[in-house]
Amino acid sequence: MTLLALAAKGGHISTVETLIQAGVDVNSFGSGMMAQTALYTVVETALYTVVETALYTVVETALYTVVETALYTVVETALYTTLYNTIDSESIPITQMLLAAGADVNFCAPARGNAFDNYKCQYCSNALQLAARIGNVPLVDLLLEAGARVNMVDGHYGTALQAGCHLRSHRSGIVASRLLKAGADVNLQGGKYGNALQASSTVPGNEATVKILLDAGADIHGQGGNYGNALQAAASEGDEAIIKVLLSAGADVNMQGGEYGNALQAASYQGKEAIIKMLLSAGADVNTQGGEYGNALQAASYIRRLRSNETSVKILLGAGADVNAQGGKFGTALQAASSYGNDAVVDLLLSAGAGANAQGGLSGNALQAASFIGKDANIKKLLSAGANVNAQGGLYGNALDVAIAKRHTDLVKMLLAEGADVNAQTGPYGSALELAAFNHSGPAVQLLLGAGADIERIGQFGKPLSAAFIGGVFNIVRSFLATGCDMSTLEVDIEQWLEMGPELYDDYNAPSAVKRIFKRPSRPAAQMLKHASEWLEEDANRHSTPLIVGPEGNECQMRAYMERGRIDLEKIKRLMQEAGGWEEDDFDESYIVDSDSDAESD
Repeated sequence: MTLLALAAKGGHISTVETLIQAGVDVNSFGSGMMAQTALYTVVETALYTVVETALYTVVETALYTVVETALYTVVETALYTTLYNTIDSESIPITQMLLAAGADVNFCAPARGNAFDNYKCQYCSNALQLAARIGNVPLVDLLLEAGARVNMVDGHYGTALQAGCHLRSHRSGIVASRLLKAGADVNLQGGKYGNALQASSTVPGNEATVKILLDAGADIHGQGGNYGNALQAAASEGDEAIIKVLLSAGADVNMQGGEYGNALQAASYQGKEAIIKMLLSAGADVNTQGGEYGNALQAASYIRRLRSNETSVKILLGAGADVNAQGGKFGTALQAASSYGNDAVVDLLLSAGAGANAQGGLSGNALQAASFIGKDANIKKLLSAGANVNAQGGLYGNALDVAIAKRHTDLVKMLLAEGADVNAQTGPYGSALELAAFNHSGPAVQLLLGAGADIERIGQFGKPLSAAFIGGVFNIVRSFLATGCDMSTLEVDIEQWLEMGPELYDDYNAPSAVKRIFKRPSRPAAQMLKHASEWLEEDANRHSTPLIVGPEGNECQMRAYMERGRIDLEKIKRLMQEAGGWEEDDFDESYIVDSDSDAESD
């Protein structure tokens, strides 16, 4: 930061005047992390004062001036700080002095070299945009008189008009009027909200500004931004008064576009019952497809922020919403409700005739969606409604695999009791047993074995025994050995993995047990490898293979099963020396304990 910027930041008007008279460059940006122009710094300082008076949280530093509020996060830019300051009477005089000395009123902060700083710098990228955003009417006038370009497009809000129209204050309309009078293009595109009308429509209580823009010729159907159009923006973030203004001005209630596809879906997602009723009364098509959730009913069925939209669902069903409509993120409304345990909505949808076996969406079907969160009550409801416990589809293949992947042991038991096929060939792992073995799900393995799971079934990692070894789950390996599984059938080439060394950590299929040696080299790991060949002689009892534990009695990072008798000790020693973990003299026989000891748990 330059001396002039520091003086401006501190409000030292006499020092600023002295420096200007001495011929300093008023547009110098300086260098380093605190680089800012003087005018930028002045604007930033004004913002501090405004935000503090509004009871926002302010963290002020030379570069990172972070203002965290429910409305926005503003940080550090070169034209941010002292232009709106009704409290600090020195801010406007300093700004006038800098402008008179030739400060560039249209200066935009350059890129900082990293994404976070760039975002902060460009939230309001120039002085006029910032002045509009904080509602400083005198400052807006001053900058316009100094030649600020009213239609410059840059930063988070795109234009000064859009920034001013997103202001949650009565000053929003005043700022908008000033900018429009100065020639602001009411339909200029850019920024988060696409245009000024969409930005103003997201602010509850901002109907006066909306009317000003419409009177100035704003296109009520202008496309762009997060919400696609002003009506959808108002349905998502605005209020009934703004909806009424837009509908009265001729907004198409079924206009498509944006995140939610249409205004009705936006209101349904937010659970705004009054707006839903207004839109339906205005002719909104309750079954229109589009947007993230496919249709309004699915959007309403999704539980948002731990709040059920039960009333919204009732309104939509009463208006004729198709309870089995397909599409969107969850495929159906029932799957959306099941995905987050929305009990009341699940009941409503089933009562309205929702198909329990409808396919599609992220989880494949409602039963899988409910199994993901493990909510027994909803699962029982779905099964009672005829859900097929073995229905295929989705990421994991079936509900049983989902329950295993999420370690819902009680649910695994319930699904098996309901007839889940323990040997179904599904999902990426090939079988439920292989998934349980790889996923460290010991209780699930026991349940599956008890239900007749085939330990010889071939899957992604070969047999379940190989999956358990690759996952480093040796208590499960012992469970398989106890059933009579032959260790010699293990389809893992330890020598091959060891030869790869540290590079194997990036290999998804590498055995976790071997990976750990190279991720975190340690003496116990080296000792374990050193004596691995001694643990498994050709005639050793493979059901009582000893484990290695650390010096304090805790289990070491890995426990090794080697399927081929001896391995190359010199190779291991060389690899561990390269990894910095080999200590020849540190081995302690007490580190080896029998697998039947208390240290056996995985």
